[in-house]
Amino acid sequence: VRFLLIKSPSVKLTLDFHTTWIRIWGAFQPQVPRGLLTDELSPRSMEGEIVKAKKAEMDNRNGGHKQGDDQHPDHQRRELLRSIVGNFDNAMLVTRDLGGGLRSRPMRIVDREADRDHDFDLLFVTGEASGKILEIESDPQVNVSMQGGGQYVSLTGTAATSHSRPLIAEYWDESWRVWFPDGKNDPSIVMISVEVSEAEYWDNSGLKGLKYLVQAGKAILQGEQMKVSDEAQHGTVTGL
Repeated sequence: VRFLLIKSPSVKLTLDFHTTWIRIWGAFQPQVPRGLLTDELSPRSMEGEIVKAKKAEMDNRNGGHKQGDDQHPDHQRRELLRSIVGNFDNAMLVTRDLGGGLRSRPMRIVDREADRDHDFDLLFVTGEASGKILEIESDPQVNVSMQGGGQYVSLTGTAATSHSRPLIAEYWDESWRVWFPDGKNDPSIVMISVEVSEAEYWDNSGLKGLKYLVQAGKAILQGEQMKVSDEAQHGTVTGL
């Protein structure tokens, strides 16, 4: 077929005519900006680029880590804190008395996540005659500390008191009858909730304790102050 096209003047002339006409026709057509009909600038693509830009901005705010990434340092610190707090049944509740001084009292932890919308919201039970009730009503800013087995926790938050009968009934334990002879209907029962906003932990338990001793020995030999950079041993969690 190629041979006939080359040898036939009439066919060649026809082809040249059509080629020339196409070029002339195209010269009078509106020029479409380059890329306008490509996926590069299509509405769907532009929407995707906007989403990517917003996600990149959020990742930058999170220190360059992707949202929802379980490897995010803040997520790891929260899980470490949750694990350490879970090892304690008792804590020291620190309140400020009416004279401005600090008071610490041992308290049994009733629940570690009393408010499901927040992490580490603690719940305690006490009697209405306790001095800490007036102290909390006067200044709700409190601290909760825990210590044992080479683990230490300091929780800062806001306390509130409640006489809610449904709440008391939900958490009532027969062991409380020692302090409340009338049972869960005892009118003197008061629940104390602490919404934790900031926490700090230290964990020298198990192999972490051995690592701590190695770091301490190295610092002494080098005549330097020891620095603990491992977040598994020490960390601060904010925005709880």
